[in-house]
Amino acid sequence: AAAAMAWPPRPPDRRGIVTVGWLAIISGLLVIPSLDLLLQTLAAGGRQTLLPSWESAYAGLLALAATCLFVGLGVAGARAGRSVARFQAGVAVGLALLLLVTGLFGGAALANELALREASRGSSVFGPSDLGLPLPPCAATPGASAYARVEVSAESSVDDVPVGRVVLRGLRAREAERWTAERATPWTSAALEFTRIGSQAYLKDGDLAWAKVPLEVFGAAPAGTLDAAVRAVVVDPGGRAAAEDLAIELVGGVRARHCRFLVSGPTALEGFIPLRWLTAAGPPDPAVLEDWRGELDYWIFADGQLGMARVVVSGYPIEGWSRAGVGASLSATMTATERTEPVSVEQPIP
Repeated sequence: AAAAMAWPPRPPDRRGIVTVGWLAIISGLLVIPSLDLLLQTLAAGGRQTLLPSWESAYAGLLALAATCLFVGLGVAGARAGRSVARFQAGVAVGLALLLLVTGLFGGAALANELALREASRGSSVFGPSDLGLPLPPCAATPGASAYARVEVSAESSVDDVPVGRVVLRGLRAREAERWTAERATPWTSAALEFTRIGSQAYLKDGDLAWAKVPLEVFGAAPAGTLDAAVRAVVVDPGGRAAAEDLAIELVGGVRARHCRFLVSGPTALEGFIPLRWLTAAGPPDPAVLEDWRGELDYWIFADGQLGMARVVVSGYPIEGWSRAGVGASLSATMTATERTEPVSVEQPIP
């Protein structure tokens, strides 16, 4: 693209000028999105592959081909000779540039992919695999990671018959976060999206547009709505002090300490946001689950951070559920992975 600016094509007639102009426009429309996608990948940092998907590879190849043809016509146009000869030479130069740049980018992408595979040996998305690192005791306060890719799955049931399910996936960069929740509850099946950056928060419910909402729309802002909310429950002195050390287990191929303590229904709602959508159509009343009891299991890894947690609480069925029965339960599992890999949270476009 820089070479095209230095040696632009200069056709001798009006028809050639129009053709080259359209080629420049098409090339620009293809190159700008491709470069933007590549720059976003590089800016996100961390261990990311540079190999594009098939859906984006063809667009990048078209952008590269159009740009190389434009450059080739400009370089060949600087030489004297017949128009046909200059056009043929321009196509040849463009093809040579296309092969050169494709080879250079492909080589860099493959080298990066091999380096990622080599670096991933002996490691896990859940934490360090060094056997020499000690595992913190259950009484220790789990550390707070700067980044995380989080998934929370939640289910509700009555007499062991499923009533609803929610799967939430997102990422967090310190206090900024963005996630999408797929809901199948007695009240809705619409997806829900949420983004929080700085002092701004946005919510998208189903097919509606993004709307600005208060930071506390899902609870206290400092705790967040992803793994930070679960960690806030785990680090509570009352529960953590009574935590039971179950065992050292392998999670995702690395060691983790498995801990457990008793919780109430309101505590489960406080830490696991998706459980709230399984409890009521609107903002749930924690008092409804006041008599519910259960257990919260969590796993601390060698980096001293919370990588996984699971809660199960049970009680009498809640009024308004689509099914009546003798006993009901709510359960949720949270995983926070890639906690050392930087991620970026983008502001939604209204």
